[in-house]
Amino acid sequence: MRRATRFALNLPLRYRVRGEVAWSYGMTENISCSGALVRTGAQRALATSVELEVVLPGTDAGGARVIGHGSVTRTPGSIGGDDAIAMSIDRYDLIRTARNEI
Repeated sequence: MRRATRFALNLPLRYRVRGEVAWSYGMTENISCSGALVRTGAQRALATSVELEVVLPGTDAGGARVIGHGSVTRTPGSIGGDDAIAMSIDRYDLIRTARNEI
């Protein structure tokens, strides 16, 4: 199986355990169409279902917001002193946004 290309992008994201109301916040260490390594404030159990939202940088014309669903696949410990989790992105929607919506 071929692995998706990972991009070393530090993007803010928010995520939550599926079904919960409260969001947690983190920063991507790298991201692809199939997953992300995220620096977070807390660890999550393996196989925990998550929803996530990432705002992709754009131009003066606008950008995009990624709304995804996946699960925690690895808990590699810490990266730069922050807790980290790896999450799959099993499905996602890419929503184009006008610059004033970001």
